[in-house]
Amino acid sequence: MSKIVDNSFNENENQKLVGRYEAMRKENKIGYLDVFEIERIINHYIKQDNVKKALELCNVGVEIHPSSFRLKQKKAQLFIELDLSTQALKILNMIAKVEPNNVEVLILKGIALSQLGDVKKSLANFENVMSLVENDSDRVVLLSDISLTFIKIGRYDIAAKFLSEAYEIDNSDYEIILDLAFCLDRTNDAKRSIGLYKKYLEKNPFSDIAWYNIGICYDKQENTSLAMEAYEFALALNDEFASALINKASLLQSEQMYSEAIESYKTFLLLEPENEDVYFSIGKCYYELGDYLMSIQSFKKATQLNNEHSDSWYFIGLISLEIGKYKKSKNFIKKAIKINDENPSYWFVLAKIYINLNELKKSEKAYLKTINIEPFIEEVWLDYFDFKFSQNEYSNALAILNNATEYIEENASINTRFAAIYFLLGKETEAFGHLQKALFENINSKNEFLLYYPQAESNKKIRKFIVNSLKFLPS
Repeated sequence: MSKIVDNSFNENENQKLVGRYEAMRKENKIGYLDVFEIERIINHYIKQDNVKKALELCNVGVEIHPSSFRLKQKKAQLFIELDLSTQALKILNMIAKVEPNNVEVLILKGIALSQLGDVKKSLANFENVMSLVENDSDRVVLLSDISLTFIKIGRYDIAAKFLSEAYEIDNSDYEIILDLAFCLDRTNDAKRSIGLYKKYLEKNPFSDIAWYNIGICYDKQENTSLAMEAYEFALALNDEFASALINKASLLQSEQMYSEAIESYKTFLLLEPENEDVYFSIGKCYYELGDYLMSIQSFKKATQLNNEHSDSWYFIGLISLEIGKYKKSKNFIKKAIKINDENPSYWFVLAKIYINLNELKKSEKAYLKTINIEPFIEEVWLDYFDFKFSQNEYSNALAILNNATEYIEENASINTRFAAIYFLLGKETEAFGHLQKALFENINSKNEFLLYYPQAESNKKIRKFIVNSLKFLPS
């Protein structure tokens, strides 16, 4: 009972103290406040996430009490909160000269150095801190706190080392188990991560977060059934777990279970109805199901929420191309390109559209733009070749294949085209060489070759060559 009274009294006192300071601040007449009072008011502002106001008072406090290391240390802490680590370090280095074994100061120095990207010095600083702490329970707390510093800057590998040390001291601390499992997952050590999550779930089977995270681990291992089971458990415990819904939907989509994925995405939209990326994903599912009407509706909804959603404009254009609405398709693809002109898929589809609109020079430019952005896409090179081949531009088509092989390895599809073009150009030696390569790589290359060079059907020499080559194919 006395504890409750004391806490209530302290809170009332804090409110009075803050009110007194606010009144002085309003009148621009700051009277005397002792260090303890200033700290209490600063802590009040920190709890309210009003760091700037806390720093303003800290500056006043340092003016009133210029020799107070406590207030200077608090100022450094506030600088770190505001990501002003250089200023924080100046203060902390000054304090450290006087108090070299001040654990709190050394911890703040480590945090500031990590924010500045000086991981090596930050680690050295934290190692120094650890040498000053002997009690196991204190070491566990400190190791856990240090790990959070490195988690914040995305150095999960370093965080995992500190957490592993803490786990060795106390393997029954389930918060450490959870954090270590998370860091190991981020460092692609899914096996150890899963083991720790299982241990955590033995003690906390109703943790939706743990089920969700172990689901991510299984997902990375491509263990679809266990990943789905984990997401389902997470959702059974918390049916408004948005991230679990998205992951479940995405997993269903990757497994080509498009109808089920759509239902999961729609459930997510009940929680976050203004998410353009989810409407886009629904559109892609409908596209894969061949339901172009619903697909376009979903993509359009995405563009209504975000007119700069280039992928949605692209898919509307792609569907328009597939249903023969070439002019509309061109307009939609151009919208996508206006938003992002460095996406090779957009230019590739535009090249196809221009062919259908008989704007061949524009098609050529679109192919070249596609290749300029990304020269390692085999489909683009083959399609570009087919375009020139269809125009009977055999020398240009050959040049395209030669350029293609600078970026992609020769394979059956490339060699069948080489063979056909060389026969058409009267270069039999080269043609037979590529035809043999194609047949050795893929026995069905014969059919593809005949599409490009149907004259071979009535050419005894070529027919005999094909028959003899097929005899020597490895069984």
